[in-house]
Amino acid sequence: MDRSLILEAATPEPVSDDRLPLAQVPSNLLIPVGKEKLSPILLEASYTEGITLKRALEMARQNNLRIKISQTYWRENQFKYFGSFGRFLPTFSLDFIRTSTTVNNSTSYSTPLYLTTIFPVFMGGASLFNMLQTQHEMKAAGYASTVSINDILLDVYVKYYDLILNSALLQVKSKAVEVSEAQLRINRDLKTAGLGTDFEVMQSSTLLALDRQRLVRQEVATRQAALRLAVALNLSVVETLLPSETAINRLELIDPALKPEMLTALAIENRPELSRYEQLRLAARNATKLEASALLPNASFFTNNAINIANGGDTIVIPTGGAANTGGITSGNAGNANSAFSAGFILNWLLAGAGVENAANIGAARLRARRAVLEAQESLLQISAQVREAYLDSRAAETDIEVSSEAVKMSSEEIRMADLRLRHQLGTNLELIQAQKDYVEALSKRIEAFVNYKQSQAKLLHAIGLVSIENLTSDHAQHFELHKSRQGR
Repeated sequence: MDRSLILEAATPEPVSDDRLPLAQVPSNLLIPVGKEKLSPILLEASYTEGITLKRALEMARQNNLRIKISQTYWRENQFKYFGSFGRFLPTFSLDFIRTSTTVNNSTSYSTPLYLTTIFPVFMGGASLFNMLQTQHEMKAAGYASTVSINDILLDVYVKYYDLILNSALLQVKSKAVEVSEAQLRINRDLKTAGLGTDFEVMQSSTLLALDRQRLVRQEVATRQAALRLAVALNLSVVETLLPSETAINRLELIDPALKPEMLTALAIENRPELSRYEQLRLAARNATKLEASALLPNASFFTNNAINIANGGDTIVIPTGGAANTGGITSGNAGNANSAFSAGFILNWLLAGAGVENAANIGAARLRARRAVLEAQESLLQISAQVREAYLDSRAAETDIEVSSEAVKMSSEEIRMADLRLRHQLGTNLELIQAQKDYVEALSKRIEAFVNYKQSQAKLLHAIGLVSIENLTSDHAQHFELHKSRQGR
């Protein structure tokens, strides 16, 4: 009886703690899904496309919608900041008035065109504080954009390795079906030769049915993982992505010599969330001063050109206070005059609503600044915990690789011994079936251990605020130092 497939499963390629080989599963080893007999690779998709980790990260950086939204918000705040400089510049006013005045049955008409320019001298600091407020809000939006970029890069990294995990499990489960089919054929041949029983055939048949069911579910899970990655990359959902990696290498993304204290210090130095809250605090502080400036008087110079565009004899009215309607009114008959010019100084003190609204806004702005401080403290505590959690996950995942590799070796020996015992009629078919299950489970856990390790390293990199395409795809451990310049905003 040919037991080549079973023996092949029992004697796989040497197990390594540093490298996990990957391979695409031929479609002829998979099972069509559903009554419609959907293609096991495409399923409901229209075409496939191979993709590498670096390409996926680059596409996410360029195409992800959440990144585009955050960058649009950043650019919006940039326009507000540049617009705030307009408050330092003169104000121009163009007014056209047509009036008629009747005194003692005598009617006079006024049709002047006012060209007024106001040069601000003192606005209570409103122009300066408004500019500073919008500047800090712009910087806060820039740090928020960096937060989005970091989060999306980590999300795509995790989803890409989820796709690798499901693709690798697809390979394992297809192999399990192949071995189960071979086992069923062997038991049928043994029964025909009078060396087996119907019960052993039924056991093998049931195992094959279960393995085929698991394979179909894994085919669907692989397609769903590809869908999640496509959405993160802002790609069409009618294509299914296939990872191009041929192996998962156990490479450190971060120097293992870095201890939690050093990693926490790096996080405080580089996490954009902390910088964002600091900018929001400064923006609120300047908003407080901006509201206070409304309680102070304003002073400005003005010039006014009044041009009479009516017939001679109309009256030209020139406000000495310009567009601000302050000061007296000079009026007279223009006769043959066509224009008049005036200039002056305006001192204006306006307390809208007795200043109550501005006083309340000052209190609200102070509370916003206080809230930003509290949020920064909360974020700092969360970041410190995230760093240590990611550090512990990384170290635990490293141990999982070693344990899972030993489990594969043990289960490989288990299946070899079960097959040998069955050959010499010292064991049962049930023992071999159980050994096969143990071997498939050990292979699956080894794949999961490698993927979890890679993901935990990426999460640790994200936790210290130094996640980037270069760091995520590096082939050697990164050595980071404090006072590292922040990533581009």
